[in-house]
Amino acid sequence: MTDEISEILDTIVPEEKATPETKEETPKPEVDVKTVLAQKEHFRDKAEKLEKENAELRGKPAETNLTMEAIKVGKKLDKFSEEEIDSIAKIIRSDKPSDILAALENPLVMQGIQTAREKVTKENKVPSSSGSSGGDSFPSSDKIESMERDDHKKLWKEQQERQQGGQGV
Repeated sequence: MTDEISEILDTIVPEEKATPETKEETPKPEVDVKTVLAQKEHFRDKAEKLEKENAELRGKPAETNLTMEAIKVGKKLDKFSEEEIDSIAKIIRSDKPSDILAALENPLVMQGIQTAREKVTKENKVPSSSGSSGGDSFPSSDKIESMERDDHKKLWKEQQERQQGGQGV
């Protein structure tokens, strides 16, 4: 009967009989079930904790010291025009108040602002060339106050002629 069983086994599973002889058994890594379960529990607890923190943070508005920072920024920036602040923000490539305040501590930035201010005042002081006749310049306010009435009329006529001459040409 054993011969019949072996014959039947050979016909049913011929590969399995040959396989154990040629097939190498790969060692399976030993995994401690308790360790894996402990890790699983640890990471599950950690995930739950982080989800709770995330939910709490989403519900609360961001708590910052915005009022003190705003006061500091306001005091320091109140000396500067909006255009100057915008140009500083472009130069430093940041619009954060703390970065702008730090940039104002830089002497090169302050020198650039001072130069820009001087340029603007210089441009405002230069009279337009369309109305002037060359060497004559308009007298100062002190000189005008000390003028006689006839000198005032003469100055007024000269000014009117200059304006009409500039428009007619």
